[in-house]
Amino acid sequence: MVRRALALAALAVSVLIMPVVLFPGAAGASLPGPAYSNDFPDPSVLLTGGTYHAYSTQVGFVDVPTITSPNLTTWSSPPTDALPTLPSWASWGSTWAPSVMQVGSSYLMYYTVRDTSAGRQCISVASATNPAGPFSDTSRGPLVCQLSRGGSIDPSPFRDVSGTSYLVWKSDDNSIGHPTHLWGQRLSSSGQSLVGRAVDLLDAGGSTTNPPTWEDWVIEGPSLVSAGGSYYLFYGGNHWDQTTSGIGYATCKGPLGPCTKKTVTSPWWSSDPQQVGPAGPVGPQGPSFFTDANGKLDIAFDAWTCSPTATGCQNGGAGYGNGYVRSLWLDTVTFANGAPVAG
Repeated sequence: MVRRALALAALAVSVLIMPVVLFPGAAGASLPGPAYSNDFPDPSVLLTGGTYHAYSTQVGFVDVPTITSPNLTTWSSPPTDALPTLPSWASWGSTWAPSVMQVGSSYLMYYTVRDTSAGRQCISVASATNPAGPFSDTSRGPLVCQLSRGGSIDPSPFRDVSGTSYLVWKSDDNSIGHPTHLWGQRLSSSGQSLVGRAVDLLDAGGSTTNPPTWEDWVIEGPSLVSAGGSYYLFYGGNHWDQTTSGIGYATCKGPLGPCTKKTVTSPWWSSDPQQVGPAGPVGPQGPSFFTDANGKLDIAFDAWTCSPTATGCQNGGAGYGNGYVRSLWLDTVTFANGAPVAG
C-alpha cells in the first residue's frame, strides 16, 4: 500500500465530513492558519545560524522540498530540492519524511526512499555541509529496512542531553496487512550507522479485524522529545488521507523505552471544528519538534487545507483529488502535570 501521494499523482480518496473529536489542552485553538499553505507533508524544521530550514516529503518532481524562514512566518517559495540525486540503489518517486540533524560541521538527513531491488520503502541517510543542501547519499544500501515487516519509513533523529543520538522510525507493517510498530535504536557518534539492536517501542495494537478506537491499527511518523526529565514519543495515528487521522503520544522511561501509550482511546490532537474553526487543521499528521529562537519547544505537522490554487474547495475535507493539500502547521508545546499542551 502506498502511504504517501505525489502531487503529480493525486488520490481520489476523500472524506467530506469532518468529525468532531475533542482533544486535551485545546491544542491548536490559537492557530490562525497554516504557516505555509502549499503542499508540505511530513514536515521537519531545523534552526541553524538564525534561519529556519523546513523539509518535507516529495512534492511533484522535487524529491526533498526545502524552504527557509527568518521568523517562522515568511517562507521562501517555491521550494528547492535538498536531495537532487538519489543513491544508486533507490528508485525515484517515493521520497518521504526527511529529518535533519547537525553532527559537528555536517548535516545529516534521514529519509525514506524506495529500494529498487526489494521493492519496499527503506530508510537511508545523506550528508551536506549546508542545511539547505545539496545533500549527497553515497550509500550502497539502506540504513534500515525491515523487509519482513513491509519495510521501514519515517525516520526521526533525537539527541539526548548526554549527547547520545538515537533514531526512531516506523516499520511499514500496514503495507502487508498488519498493525504497525514504532522502533528506536542508538546512532553511532558519526550518525551514519546504528549501534546495538533495534527496540520495539510501541505498536498500534488490535488487529485487522478488531482495531483500536481511533488509530485503526496504524501509527507512524514518530518523534521523540524530552521535557522535565521525562521522554515523550509522539506519532500520527489512523490513515494519513482521512479526516479521522490525528496525533497521539506515549511516555517513555528512556529514549529506548519502555513506553506507555497515553492516547489509547482518543488522540491528543485531532480535527475539531469546535476548537479550531472551519479553516482549522484537518487530519493532523507527521509531528516533529524543534527549539525556536526563543528557546521554546515547537511542533511542526501537516494537516489538510484547501490548496491556494484550488477552485470550489471547501475546508473541512481531505484528499488530493478534491483540491486539498497537506499544509505546514506550527505551534508551541509546553508540559503541565506530565502531559503536553499545545498553544
